[in-house]
Amino acid sequence: MRTKFILTLSVIWLTFASCTKNNANSSDSTTTQATLEQNVLTDFAANLANPNYRDIQAKAQVMNSAITTFNANPTDANLEAIRVAWKNTRGAWESCEGFLFGPVEDFNYDPTIDDWPVNKTDLDAVLAGNSALTVADIDQLGTTLKGFHAIEYVIFGVGGTQKAANVSARDKVYLASLGESLLNTTTQLRNSWDPASGNYTAQVVTAGKGSVNFTSRQAVFLALVGSMADICNEVASEKMQTPLAA
Repeated sequence: MRTKFILTLSVIWLTFASCTKNNANSSDSTTTQATLEQNVLTDFAANLANPNYRDIQAKAQVMNSAITTFNANPTDANLEAIRVAWKNTRGAWESCEGFLFGPVEDFNYDPTIDDWPVNKTDLDAVLAGNSALTVADIDQLGTTLKGFHAIEYVIFGVGGTQKAANVSARDKVYLASLGESLLNTTTQLRNSWDPASGNYTAQVVTAGKGSVNFTSRQAVFLALVGSMADICNEVASEKMQTPLAA
């Protein structure tokens, strides 16, 4: 996936670079340029966005199943299986973070899946309380109390020291609902791009020729490059600079 992403970005760069060359505005050159741009958009949707979103949803399903297995048989081995599945799902999500535009942004799937930093005080309060923890209840919680990092808190514990024997009955209820909630969100995200469902793919591939969201192909490229710039800034300024300065 990462190789495909790099290849796609290279083609995008070449697309922008070629726009700056003086090619005498020949019709052949214009046609070639338009074809290249269209191919980039088509390949991005078919070979990167849709496969990535299918991948994260499939891995979230595996993690959800691992949680169910652990809750029925809470051994350290089954806890470790959730951790492995969490890392795999997390890796699939990270592969999608270079193009956080479209439904993932419009419907707040990103913060629902991956808001941070964890608020340990609030998480501890949820776990120590007696409020209902159904999936519907989880969906109503603040974004830092669900998604990847809330699951991480339960299965790894502070400093990665969690043991199966220390996972309480309420922890298990919370964990089960967190896993199902995350799976539901990744399913919605996958479906939003799926040509057979929400079909945001069509908005991308028809840019400049009927797309409601993108009146030109350039608008998609700007959205894509802008989303890459945003995630680079987040990593540099918030995830690295802020703790370093502190």
